[in-house]
Amino acid sequence: MSVVAFCFALSTASAQKLFIGPEIGANLSPTFETGNQNNYIIGLNGGLRADYRLTEKVSLRSGIFYSRRSTAYDSLSVGSLTEELEFLTELLGDFGGLEENVNFDINRSHQGIVHAQFMQIPLEITLREGRVQFSLGGYAGYMIAAESREVINENTPILQVVDLEELGGGFGGIFGALLPPASDTRTETFTGKNGYRNFDYGVRAGIAYVTPDNLSFNLSYRHGLADYRTERPAESVFTPFKNITFTLAYTFGIEKKETTDEVFTP
Repeated sequence: MSVVAFCFALSTASAQKLFIGPEIGANLSPTFETGNQNNYIIGLNGGLRADYRLTEKVSLRSGIFYSRRSTAYDSLSVGSLTEELEFLTELLGDFGGLEENVNFDINRSHQGIVHAQFMQIPLEITLREGRVQFSLGGYAGYMIAAESREVINENTPILQVVDLEELGGGFGGIFGALLPPASDTRTETFTGKNGYRNFDYGVRAGIAYVTPDNLSFNLSYRHGLADYRTERPAESVFTPFKNITFTLAYTFGIEKKETTDEVFTP
């Protein structure tokens, strides 16, 4: 829809109504809270901007931009010691239903940050009041790359209170080597878009100050309307991409040459 609207504006542009130019800046993406404050990650935002003036005060704005955005997530998952170690199930079978009466859960907490790179097209209506501009609209983006870093905290309550190596009898040493630690922390890094949505979309609003030379200082906020994952775990909250953007832009007018029909007089 953004492309169609923008192409329509281009096709009907008249002299000094279409302004284009570069725009460059940074995204600030909130991550985990420390105390009562959010931490932020900085990512590049830049591209080509186009403004089509509908009236002296109202414009239609679009363009195409590269945008590096980040988001953080927190989730919990529960595994089973007996499911991951099949030989343990056979061993516990000799203890008269011990498996059914004892908690063999493995509790895991996942805390991670996803860095995604997008090509984005915004579509906004802007209102000018003197040197100040207000904008409101939406955006659509396609993810071109992604990477994530996840810290996993794992604990197995039964291993914290009971020494299962004793159940191995004379094979206690070998048996203990096969068991996971009672508690463990590890970091995993992933590269690729598997599990993430290729398309992102949302709403955006902003304010800008424009100099007489069409140099503008822009502040905007974007909030996604879709979870960044293709399948969200039941234990995890809805997590879209959202960020504050600071940019500097310069636009210049594009004149449309007027054509006239010449009449040949013999």
